[in-house]
Amino acid sequence: MMLRWILSWIPGTSAFAGRRRLDADLDLLARLGPPVLSEEDKDAALARIRAAVDTASPSSRSPLGEEVTVSRQADGHTRPAGFEEMVAEWAKALAATVYLPLDQRQLRERLTLMANGLLEHASGGDTLELPAERIGRELAQDLRLTAEAFQNGLELIIPWLERTQRHTGQGSAASRAGALAALAAGYAAGARDRILDEQLDITGAGLTAVHAELRDRVRGNEHTLSRNHDRGQRGPIMTDTAPPMGVLDIHGTVLQANPALLRLLRCPDHEVVGTPLVGHITDEHSREAVRSCIASAVRHPGTPHDTRFALGGHDRDTTWVGAALAWHPDRPYDDPAGGRMLMALADITGHHNRQQRVHPEDDYDPVTQLSTRRRFLHTLHTILRPGVAHEPEVVGVCALRLDDLATVTAAMGPAAADRVLVSAASRITAALADHSPATVARIDRDRFAILLTTPCDWSTITDLVRRLVDWTRGPYTTARYNVSLSVSVGLVQALPGVRAEHLLRQAEAELDAQYRGQRRIHTDTEPVDHGEIRHDHLLTAVPHALRRGEITLAYHPIVDLTSSVVVGVEATAVWAHPDHGDIPADDLLCEAEAIGLARDWGPWMLNQATRQAARWSRALGKRAPQMALNIPPGFAVDDGFVDHLTRALRDNDLPPRRLLLLMTESSIVDRRGRLRRHLVHLGGTSVPLALAGLGSDTAHYDSLPHLTIDTLVIAPTVTAGIAGVTAADHGHHATLAEALIKMGRRLTHTVMLKGITTREQVKAARRMKADLGLGELFGGPQPPDAIEAMIVEGAVAV
Repeated sequence: MMLRWILSWIPGTSAFAGRRRLDADLDLLARLGPPVLSEEDKDAALARIRAAVDTASPSSRSPLGEEVTVSRQADGHTRPAGFEEMVAEWAKALAATVYLPLDQRQLRERLTLMANGLLEHASGGDTLELPAERIGRELAQDLRLTAEAFQNGLELIIPWLERTQRHTGQGSAASRAGALAALAAGYAAGARDRILDEQLDITGAGLTAVHAELRDRVRGNEHTLSRNHDRGQRGPIMTDTAPPMGVLDIHGTVLQANPALLRLLRCPDHEVVGTPLVGHITDEHSREAVRSCIASAVRHPGTPHDTRFALGGHDRDTTWVGAALAWHPDRPYDDPAGGRMLMALADITGHHNRQQRVHPEDDYDPVTQLSTRRRFLHTLHTILRPGVAHEPEVVGVCALRLDDLATVTAAMGPAAADRVLVSAASRITAALADHSPATVARIDRDRFAILLTTPCDWSTITDLVRRLVDWTRGPYTTARYNVSLSVSVGLVQALPGVRAEHLLRQAEAELDAQYRGQRRIHTDTEPVDHGEIRHDHLLTAVPHALRRGEITLAYHPIVDLTSSVVVGVEATAVWAHPDHGDIPADDLLCEAEAIGLARDWGPWMLNQATRQAARWSRALGKRAPQMALNIPPGFAVDDGFVDHLTRALRDNDLPPRRLLLLMTESSIVDRRGRLRRHLVHLGGTSVPLALAGLGSDTAHYDSLPHLTIDTLVIAPTVTAGIAGVTAADHGHHATLAEALIKMGRRLTHTVMLKGITTREQVKAARRMKADLGLGELFGGPQPPDAIEAMIVEGAVAV
């Protein structure tokens, strides 16, 4: 005993380090606990500890040699000794450094919940009711802690967690570090969001003041306008010193414009007066805003109405303008259109630009590319605001949690967890494809939120929840294993007057109420067989692959069957999958587009293929191949398809005949066999059209003579049988193919056989007088340089 006591005072010995730790523990307990120990009490405590060191487990004894008391509270939480004292000290430190919007009792209750959450997180809990990241957010956003107050709290929390873990034996240094890192990350994110929201409020207040001034301006000049209109004179609002103001008729045509308005529009008087106001606005959204404001002002005479719009064009910078309009009808009211619209404008470009820099519309989660919590709350707040235009009948929030994602992170690393999150985000989006456009956000490390705003969503809510759970519970493919997670779903419907933050918290509370404490993660013990590719996994990963640029275009050569020369190419999608290598992706993308996962694929493919065709046209001249494009069905029936096509040709300076649009029958004609209305304008582009899938996907053969089609493409299923094994088989399929080819030659200029794989098929195609061939025999998907080399070399060896 004496030797141990002597060694405890010699620096460098383990006994010395142990004594220093005990002294620190005693000092902490002295600060947190009400009793103050004298030096004699400390010596007595040290003597008891040394006497019991050989018989007591260090994890079951406190620094005072007594068993650590762990009490179970009414809420079900177990709290070690010193818990309440630490919370009290934390509350005292916060109250001394920052103003808090809570009284002492509310603050203690809030901090008690946070301390419980931190203790669970640091102890390595599986599913956390209040994760450390969310605690950090609440400290920054709800309690509005300054950096100094947050630091003061950490100085209490860090040693308290360390000593609690040492005495209870729960958790590890890694789990404690993870909890503190999540706490700091949550505080940083919350502080950023709070600052941006404050700046947004400031800029919004500035815009509100501008619009209030504009409304006062049109109110104040109402009588002047009426008086001078009766006399046929120009009033004071038309003078050089007046701010930008003007007079419109009921249709929005400018009747008068003062010099300030002319300067703002950057046009002389004769180019403004007598022209529609919207004629000076280039942005369609801004034009619609002005039309709507004029209509509202006419419906409510004498009441000013606000709007904002952009002035700008190709030769000038964009100027954002705030406007107030008030309609003043003539007296007597015999003519409903008689009257004048007084308009006051102000340049708000500075306010608008500052607001856009802090607006949550551009807040996206860097991992999943979904909306952030701040953007989701902003959208929800806008919808719940009373009097909002197009106010939805029903508003609800669905919260979804991937249970035990923290365990995946701990076992397999953050990269594996991020892959699970990316896949989960795609699956949630896919599960909502059949419902109304919904806002989906990642609101926490393992949590997502979905905003539902139509009654039909609630009438089928059971099916929606079932689909969300089925699509998102896994399995998820990581680098070595398939991981399955269970999913918790919380659902709440908004009541009148509810705030956005409270509604989202209610949905999250529903998540916490579902947890039953069981371990829900399941990891397959067998490594993943990368040779087996699950279709649903690929489908839900399409959006992420498109964002990462993993899906690109390659080109199948199209050969003239008479000369064996490459005269065209068919663009095809290839997915450079990180685990499975190159995967043909045309059919997958069409399916993804149909359910809303790849809506931008069609325009992107059209622009990329057109750009490549233009490069070949410049490099090869007359020998440049014609670019054949398989237009996705959803893109083909879109009303904006022809506009996209026209823009791609113009931007890339490509002659229209260098493109060939391959479409199925359902993309060209409707169910009655009539040409789809928007494709009527296709003829004006001079781009040739090809009917794909002849012999397999065609039902309205009687409609073919009425369609302007340049090429008929025989389906691969028909091509595969034109050189059969037996004579009977050969004769049957050859007769069908020959009949289709003859029909095609009568109806169009060119017939193409798709799916040629053997020389016998080439001979049969030549005998039947088909024009073009496409298939693996002539080469698989090729990069642009390989296609160019094939053209330069001449005929393809067949």
